[in-house]
Amino acid sequence: MNNSYLSDFLKKLIEKTKQGKIDWQSLRNYKGLQDFLEEVPNAYGLYIDMGTNSVKISDSYYFKYKNGYLFLLYIWHSSGQLDGDYFMLARVNENDPLRHIDFGEEYHKPDSKEFRILADCISEYLENRISTPDALYNFMNDIVGE
Repeated sequence: MNNSYLSDFLKKLIEKTKQGKIDWQSLRNYKGLQDFLEEVPNAYGLYIDMGTNSVKISDSYYFKYKNGYLFLLYIWHSSGQLDGDYFMLARVNENDPLRHIDFGEEYHKPDSKEFRILADCISEYLENRISTPDALYNFMNDIVGE
């Protein structure tokens, strides 16, 4: 894929996420998570040894778009001190195979921040969505009948 297209796509995805226009979810909420995790090592174009690396579910996200899904996965070496990295995968239609969107090596260098910026925006989006005090107060009032 064209590098400038991918760069623009990522910038627009970050902007839409900041605006709350994408309904990101934690990967832990993904229906069929175990099957998905078994499929990740076979994702087209993803050349990572998943025997020594794994998906950190708490730092991975997805959203549904039309009949497909976009995933931002944090893959790390769970037994070492090495930091992991983010990888973007897509399933264009529900029955299609999982595909890695290869942004190139520059997005996986230690000083590259684009995926981390997106992950931070997603985390903030999810935090803002669930931390509304009014929703909690309303829930508690419903319980006690006030």
